[in-house]
Amino acid sequence: MLIREAVHGDYEAVHRLHQQVHRAHVEARPDLFVFELPTLDRSLFWSLISDHLTKVLLLVNEKQKIVAYAIVRFIDIPKMYGFISRRTLYVTDLCVDEKIRGAGYGKLFFEKISDFAKRHHVDALELDVYAWNVKAQGFYYQMGMSSQKMTMEYKITPIQ
Repeated sequence: MLIREAVHGDYEAVHRLHQQVHRAHVEARPDLFVFELPTLDRSLFWSLISDHLTKVLLLVNEKQKIVAYAIVRFIDIPKMYGFISRRTLYVTDLCVDEKIRGAGYGKLFFEKISDFAKRHHVDALELDVYAWNVKAQGFYYQMGMSSQKMTMEYKITPIQ
């Protein structure tokens, strides 16, 4: 298994995996997500792989098949308002093909992403995970992540 950055020709494979993640979001929160194709627009994908602060990382098996992807972004936080200056690698998306989940590929990919972050002198790996996604939360805790903050939601019913 190796990790590499995505290129234009990887769109279809990444989009297939992105659909798996998005489908889970739609099922859990149809009030926030709708399943429409493409779930990851080709032009957005191309802009992501062209952006010097964003990387689409791929986990590729021995047969050169993409089995996982992650979209990560370097974020430089300046010293201000009581915060220290730091550099983080924010994980926007992380998906292992549902056909091979539970076989250790997620752990391997997470470790490779962590190594990538270390090579780029990052202070922390950060990501958001939805409250309904208990399985993902368990995985991230198992990888050594801890909760930093929580986003709260209060639904408003408009006055008629």
